[in-house]
Amino acid sequence: MAEAAPGRRSWAVVWVMLALIIIAALAILYAVRVRSGVGTIRAEQQQKLIIATSYIASEALKDADAAAANIGGGNWGLAQKDLGRLSDKVTLLERIAPGDLMGKVREVRSSVSDAQRSVGSNDRTALQQIDEMKSPLGDLAGQSKG
Repeated sequence: MAEAAPGRRSWAVVWVMLALIIIAALAILYAVRVRSGVGTIRAEQQQKLIIATSYIASEALKDADAAAANIGGGNWGLAQKDLGRLSDKVTLLERIAPGDLMGKVREVRSSVSDAQRSVGSNDRTALQQIDEMKSPLGDLAGQSKG
């Protein structure tokens, strides 16, 4: 069988190498494009979580205000229900809030727990505890506006 001439063999190697380089370049471009798409999707998801966190925190602030008003009026039972709804919202925040906002959520959780104990024993220090939770809740509620 006749072998290819040495010159032809070297051109065949060059063409194969060129084809491999082109394939590698296309693969790299595709990978970069896919990665940038994933980054965009993650950024959109993060923004949606921040908006949801803001909304839930705003609603929780309303529950905190209602609880404070009921404590001021001496209606401890309604205050306890308001704090129960607020606690449910904090549980939801614990599940959806982005990691960088979890510190604020933990602050609120601690204050809610303290306020629930105080309301359960008809202790007016619950007003102070509710007031303490309003600052981190306000920060969470304002996240989507920044």
